[in-house]
Amino acid sequence: MLVDDLRSLPTNEPVDLIGFKDQIVFLHGDVDNEADRVTLIEIYLSLMELAERQFIAQGADPTEIRNLKNAEHKFFCIKEATIGENVDPDLLLQVTQREVDAGRLPADDGLYQHAKDGAAVFGRGSAPERKGFFNKLFGR
Repeated sequence: MLVDDLRSLPTNEPVDLIGFKDQIVFLHGDVDNEADRVTLIEIYLSLMELAERQFIAQGADPTEIRNLKNAEHKFFCIKEATIGENVDPDLLLQVTQREVDAGRLPADDGLYQHAKDGAAVFGRGSAPERKGFFNKLFGR
């Protein structure tokens, strides 16, 4: 199990962060409840922040690892909001709003802004009430 593997890591040896990252990405696809997905996202972001710190400590530019972290975090959100082959705009807004509220996604993030726009245009709550001829005729 991932948590047991992380707990058993020796403190004085290099850690295969990419291997753990790949496990988290794989596991995220298998979980079927929000609490487990959130836990995996939190573990993932913590692990990637550790990788950033290691890059900086080694004198390397952390830009690439930051970009990967941001892209995969957004991928998790989109994947969670996908039903069948389609992204549900209301669900994407719900997921990104949760991430913004938790401080894991900035409020000015492009995915969150697109989710708000998408839900406003394509979401279930966006369809205007249509008054047909018979509804107008019978006052409905």
